[in-house]
Amino acid sequence: MVVLAQTLGGMEDIPDGVVALLTRSSTDVLSHVAIRARTQGVLLAGCSDEEEWKHLVELVGQKVSLSVASSGDVIAAPADPSDSAATASPKALNPAEPCSSPAASRELRGSTWRGLAQQQGSAFIKVLQESAFHPEFVGAKACNLAKLRSKLPEWILVPRSVALPFGTFEAVLADSENAEVAAELAQIERQLAAAAGAASSNGS
Repeated sequence: MVVLAQTLGGMEDIPDGVVALLTRSSTDVLSHVAIRARTQGVLLAGCSDEEEWKHLVELVGQKVSLSVASSGDVIAAPADPSDSAATASPKALNPAEPCSSPAASRELRGSTWRGLAQQQGSAFIKVLQESAFHPEFVGAKACNLAKLRSKLPEWILVPRSVALPFGTFEAVLADSENAEVAAELAQIERQLAAAAGAASSNGS
């Protein structure tokens, strides 16, 4: 699925099944949603051109093909019907509705750790040794340091580390002791989403 978002606040999560997130907003590369996009292998791109955005909106409901030119531009076009690898149709996203990831009960893999963490709560929390680092469990910095260590001679020292896997924050919030904090955070997220939607409406 390709998602079109008029605005992004930066704190959104990306639902399972999304392969590309295109937005009118300028997005900080260190924002929550940008980090999630890199972790989940999702294309995240901004569009500041009004005519190009209208073109993308016209493709809603159709299967599309997305490609990235050498200039970095994202090219979107209706997919060839015979192309079985074509990207799913774009879906217009109400800017007042933050993305959310459904709970997952299957093995910890990709973005499904979020649902698993919410289900298991404190039982989910564990500390990973460097030998267990994997892009599906920890961030790029931890993985790259572990990979760098294996490539360098022993006399070049690389800091050793442990990591809390993706989902630890969600698992802590899911604990009954943090129910009040979780509810307060959810309320703040709703308020921010509403404010972003209002700002988008006033600016259009």
